[in-house]
Amino acid sequence: MIKHKIINALMLTMNAWGNNIPSRHFRRWFYRCMGAKIGRSIIFRKTEILEPQKLEIGDDVSIGWHCLLDSRGGAVY
Repeated sequence: MIKHKIINALMLTMNAWGNNIPSRHFRRWFYRCMGAKIGRSIIFRKTEILEPQKLEIGDDVSIGWHCLLDSRGGAVY
């Protein structure tokens, strides 16, 4: 229980930092490092992803500014 809360707090902190990275290439790399499966897609700044390790985004997808992607139940875009 405590381990799960610590991991969630760490993910939220890293997400808050990562969604401000100015380069879309580094942002995509960052989310891939967090476990997201992202194809050749663009995620604009200020996009928050809840539980990126369950997120799958295919090719040619564009996620706009200030979006919230909730993938806690598993999400495919």
